[in-house]
Amino acid sequence: MQDQKKSGTALKLIITVLVYVLAAVAGYFLTAEDPFALPLLPAGEEENVPAGDGLEAEESAGEEKSPAGEEEEQAEAGKEKGKKTKKETGKERRDAERKKGEELMALAEESPWKAFESIDYCMIGDSRVSGFSIYGFLDQTRVFAEDGAVITMMRDYYTSFEALSPERVFISFGINDMLTGIWNGPQVYADAVLKETNALKEHAPDAVYYINSILPALPPALYDKEVWQQVPEYNEALRDMCRENGFIYVDNGPLVEEHGNLYAGDGIHVGPDFYSFWGKNMLSFYAGEQEA
Repeated sequence: MQDQKKSGTALKLIITVLVYVLAAVAGYFLTAEDPFALPLLPAGEEENVPAGDGLEAEESAGEEKSPAGEEEEQAEAGKEKGKKTKKETGKERRDAERKKGEELMALAEESPWKAFESIDYCMIGDSRVSGFSIYGFLDQTRVFAEDGAVITMMRDYYTSFEALSPERVFISFGINDMLTGIWNGPQVYADAVLKETNALKEHAPDAVYYINSILPALPPALYDKEVWQQVPEYNEALRDMCRENGFIYVDNGPLVEEHGNLYAGDGIHVGPDFYSFWGKNMLSFYAGEQEA
């Protein structure tokens, strides 16, 4: 009898506990906004999860640059900056040269001889070139020339030329060379001028070299020597040689057409008044006003 009473009491206690548990569960479901959400962790115990989902984290990690990539970008940026600087420097240099050329030609209009005095030059050639110093236009120490000279005679001036070490070299031969028969034909002669100029260049390698076109013979001399009638062909070969080898070809054709009346009576040499025009023509190629 007493055992039945104890069993009944225990059953009531169990039922009471179940009622309270069910009531608590029902209350949670009735009051919770999202009854199936996971419970929040206590403050300060959040999981160490990257911002965004896993894909976004992977993408963010992929976007990070490696040191090698950064070095490549810096190298490319350096190259672009170098190109820009080189381009700007080249333009500045060209502008400076153009300005210098304009100033030189302005001075040449006043006096070609003053213009020559303002530059570091020398002239090498035959009797026609010697007139620059014979008539007192240019310093004789800068004019290497003599009567009857041919292109191979530049060798005689190596020592003096090297001592002078000019920045600009004006060369003019041809009328005597054509008579020798040694260089039989335009191309053969152009090759000889190339060989001799390169040999001269060894004594002043940084100089700029100007090759004058052959001043033609005019009547009556023109018809005395048949070979002189080939001057245009010889000059064409000289022009091509200069273009192919980095020399500047000074075209004297228009000069002679305009001022041929200033030749000497023999039709070979030129009179003193011719020299100022010839000098200015060479200076114009120096200044870049003319292109061969």
